[in-house]
Amino acid sequence: MRATASPLLDGLSHSILETPYSAVLMPLNYTQQESSDRHESIVIVEAKVITPIRGALSNTLSFRAILEAGDSLGVLNKPILVSLCRQGDQFYFAGVGSAFAPTLEVIKYAQGVAKKIDRQQLDYQFCH
Repeated sequence: MRATASPLLDGLSHSILETPYSAVLMPLNYTQQESSDRHESIVIVEAKVITPIRGALSNTLSFRAILEAGDSLGVLNKPILVSLCRQGDQFYFAGVGSAFAPTLEVIKYAQGVAKKIDRQQLDYQFCH
């Protein structure tokens, strides 16, 4: 199967193109808080950067994810490729379609997409 024929890889490409930061991360710790109205929860994830894909990232980072009641980020004890946005000095999860299992094929494809991106890009559809 060619990479361009895969809906997964097409989604990965779109995620990388529409966010300023992407990387394979190893979650180290997380905390979850329910909102006062209980319609959403906020998860703060601390993670080690294993493989940067797009954007300048330090060796470790933390990001927040706002999830609707009943949603989750999935398993947080193994590596994950995520696309992130940034507001001030805080990273945040770009949302649905921004997290992928980091297989070798997925990582290589992501790196190829990132190499072709316009470095002057300022608008990111996933970060609005």
